[in-house]
Amino acid sequence: MSKGAGGSVPVQRIRLATAITFGAWVELDASLDQDVSGISIMNATDQDLRLGIGPASGETDYLYICKGAATAPTILDRAALMPKGGRLSVRALAADSTTGVLVITLWS
Repeated sequence: MSKGAGGSVPVQRIRLATAITFGAWVELDASLDQDVSGISIMNATDQDLRLGIGPASGETDYLYICKGAATAPTILDRAALMPKGGRLSVRALAADSTTGVLVITLWS
């Protein structure tokens, strides 16, 4: 993977091809290895999704991801978007997602 804006580099790619539920958060990463200052997303599932940050049973909605959405890397020139050690989760907005794939690339 190549460097992005401002010399940022991709540090982790998360690919989820399992069901994403409406009721419960699905853990993507229990503890981020480093601060994350950017994110790119491809949501090829059949549902709109919510990305959450925080401990189990204490997740906070962080970002809404429309179905069919794909973003170029978004690198922010500020403190970490998501801090090292943070837990990252996802859940469906209105109904269980049973088809497709979600790909998230985190940048440092």
